[in-house]
Amino acid sequence: MKSQLNFRLFRKILKKTQEELAAELGVCKATICNIERGATHVKINYLHYLHRKYGLNINWMLTGNGDVFVNGKRGFSVDGRYSELFKLMKIPAVEEEILKTLVETKIQIGKE
Repeated sequence: MKSQLNFRLFRKILKKTQEELAAELGVCKATICNIERGATHVKINYLHYLHRKYGLNINWMLTGNGDVFVNGKRGFSVDGRYSELFKLMKIPAVEEEILKTLVETKIQIGKE
């Protein structure tokens, strides 16, 4: 569950739409959508590409541990809002509440 949330968050940090990231990875938008909703896993070649191009910390992507970017590569830094969220997500009770809220929001959006 954590990797799809991190994948979406990483895409947002890059300020890319699903379409833009899909084009960059050479896949269709549905692939990105499926990864973000947990219907499919992130493929290793996508992680490798994102690591090489943007300095993605693959350990963070898969586990949520560590920083988003390896050694501040490419000059990226995480916005203060996101860094607070990362810290909070390491607290199990908070993580559970955030995930619960995300699921409820997804359900609500689906009803609209």
